[in-house]
Amino acid sequence: MTNFELFKLFRVKHWWNFIVPPVLSASYFVLIFSTVEFPAAIMIVSLCFLSIVGTAVFGFFLNDWTDIGSDRMSGKESRILQLAVLKRWAILLASLVLAFVPWIFLKAGYISILFFSFQLILLTLYSVPPIRLKRNVFFGILCDSLYSGLTFILAILFLPQNSYFELKYPLILLFVFVLAFWMRGLRNILRHQIVDFEHDKVAAIATFVSRFGITKTELIIKRILFPLECLFNAILLLLFSFNFPYFYIAGVFFIFYFLYKFYDSVKNKKSTFVYYSIMNDYFEDLLPLMFLLYLSLNNPFYWFVLVFHCIIFQNKIIIKIFYDLLYRKIALWLFYKTFRNKYIKSFFKG
Repeated sequence: MTNFELFKLFRVKHWWNFIVPPVLSASYFVLIFSTVEFPAAIMIVSLCFLSIVGTAVFGFFLNDWTDIGSDRMSGKESRILQLAVLKRWAILLASLVLAFVPWIFLKAGYISILFFSFQLILLTLYSVPPIRLKRNVFFGILCDSLYSGLTFILAILFLPQNSYFELKYPLILLFVFVLAFWMRGLRNILRHQIVDFEHDKVAAIATFVSRFGITKTELIIKRILFPLECLFNAILLLLFSFNFPYFYIAGVFFIFYFLYKFYDSVKNKKSTFVYYSIMNDYFEDLLPLMFLLYLSLNNPFYWFVLVFHCIIFQNKIIIKIFYDLLYRKIALWLFYKTFRNKYIKSFFKG
């Protein structure tokens, strides 16, 4: 099996840029409050990264395996069927080992281990019969909103309660940080159910959307979850600005990015749900970037981590601002206006 086939089997494109960066940002958040030396910090981030990847593979592979029946009913292709049962168990066990072993080297305290264990339990209860919480209208969305990032983030946030280092977060900052991520999880699972409405209907899967309808679900997202998410994140940035000099620049930068993407969506007549994708960009791209920038200003070695992070993850904010806006729409436009180059003109229009 080629690497490309493995990527498709593990559905890497569904979680690599969307789940790993925001969860990994929790380790950067922890390091901001710590005085741990850089070599130990690299080890902490690396071990967290390996565990996140192992957990994601475990969760998605287990979900696809238990979805074989419903996928067959709806006519959806399942790559798991190409594997022998023994290979399925081997993959599941290997991913579980990759997820769990880093916590041994992290010397995590019992609170972190409890949250991480709860993460694995939620992933199992969500997919595996007879419980299979994904078929429960309310517990399904609650479970997904927790295991999609929040529970793992809590495991990392309580990691400092061990022999590596000790630190104390401002309680209100920790509380708002958790609430912001939880609203994100609830919003995303409801949007996912809206997108999968027809598939779930054919497969006879009971979801929140199938019970209450697309229109009512969209209203809940628009009038409750999204405003709360924006509020908590505004408070979060404000609290960060009180605790760290110049962190308010993140808020200014995000407002600029929001306005630019809003203008682009109106110009190209894109869906109004672009607002929600912007908030995902905030969690997946801006927060990790700002945490690493702050760490880099205090320790130049973190610049290597920042560059590596931007290389392995597709940072949509950097692409949109620096490539699409500054390079394509400004630099190339100025070059064309100055030299009237036909090749640049066709590239700019493209």
